[in-house]
Amino acid sequence: MNEFLLNDTPVKVWAKTVDPHAWKEIDNLSRLPFIYHHLAFMPDVHGGMGMPIGGVLASKKVVVPNAVGVDIGCGMCAVKTNLKADEISRDVIRKEIMSGIRARIPLGMDHHKELQDETLMPQGHDIDKLQVVSRQYTSARRQIGTLGGGNHFIELEQGLDGALYLVIHSGSRRLGRDVALYHQAAAFFAALGMDEDEVRRKRERAPMPRPYASPQRGSHGSPPRGAGCDAGAD
Repeated sequence: MNEFLLNDTPVKVWAKTVDPHAWKEIDNLSRLPFIYHHLAFMPDVHGGMGMPIGGVLASKKVVVPNAVGVDIGCGMCAVKTNLKADEISRDVIRKEIMSGIRARIPLGMDHHKELQDETLMPQGHDIDKLQVVSRQYTSARRQIGTLGGGNHFIELEQGLDGALYLVIHSGSRRLGRDVALYHQAAAFFAALGMDEDEVRRKRERAPMPRPYASPQRGSHGSPPRGAGCDAGAD
């Protein structure tokens, strides 16, 4: 871990290398007047949207949506299989299992061509009353069960018990970004001195889809949704 002062702000970096995009964001963040104690950046740090992914920013009397993370609900899920890792050859893992995963699960900007089963979507919400969610609901049904990009991954790991585990790191795709934009728009309009009713009218035009990150992880395979999953901010 490297620790140093940047613009009089203590910075802690656990990464061996940091890309130029992330360094520029770190420099900008270190100049903020409301930083509490220090900035921290994890081994997987990389450029984001104002705040590097893999960064931690504590603030005083201020909430920064991009510091929470625009991929709201990003998290991991570990599912134990009934297989023993040492009983499967590397060729089978590489050529059959991983190849099958890549063929089945869209990566990056790709999504399913067909609408996915609606039971995979979050339940118990009146979608029709959520203006922006209702507009993006159909698109979301094509994105659930996809991996996305950035630092998201699907891995096969051997546990301490010798079992083979499926490990998934994924998030809310674009929906988390839109949630952050919704709140950023509200803060922006309020800062312009608009009254509460005017802010509400302006904000209704901004995206406000509800993240569906946890069921998104569960839909990558057959295990029950949420099994072994933990959601948090990216």
